[in-house]
Amino acid sequence: MLSDGEEVIVPESLSEATPYSNYTAHGKVRSQERDVLKYWNNSHIRLAAVGFENQTDVDDDMPIRVINYDGAGYWAQLRPSAKNKRYPLVSLVLYYSYEKWWNKAVLLVQEMLSLMSALTDDNRFVETYEQVKGRERVSMCNVLDEIEEKGIEKGKTCAKNEDVKSLAEYLMKEKLDLSWEEAVKMAEEILKK
Repeated sequence: MLSDGEEVIVPESLSEATPYSNYTAHGKVRSQERDVLKYWNNSHIRLAAVGFENQTDVDDDMPIRVINYDGAGYWAQLRPSAKNKRYPLVSLVLYYSYEKWWNKAVLLVQEMLSLMSALTDDNRFVETYEQVKGRERVSMCNVLDEIEEKGIEKGKTCAKNEDVKSLAEYLMKEKLDLSWEEAVKMAEEILKK
């Protein structure tokens, strides 16, 4: 596996792990199987478990399945028979289809922002989605870019207002015959230049 073009996980540091796990649902024990699960080791220390799921078609339930696989992996680390110290699980879904799934991604972004809005009682999440929803590729990255841009613009506006206020106060001290409105107007004209 590569990170920033550099090989970080070399094949020799991976060992086979059982892709099978069990869970209880509605009073019945059920089994599940990951596509591939490998342990990443450094000498005798287990650094992580890496799971790969192969996907050839859009599957709306894939996030739930991955969460379930990872949850089972973490749960197994809590058993008294678990010899290793706790380690992270990383799951990667490899999507092989040529079918565009961006519309599904747009729906997931909308659902995530609606959830955040409901949890925080803050409507800005939904407002941000309304601003990005018409774009070709909508992702959480686009949403964060939009939020960041709003913050930058708000910061510029606040800084400009502070500059106008400071200059207006200075002008009033220097020219006692100016009203506040006149000083603000003059400050705005000076700062435009």
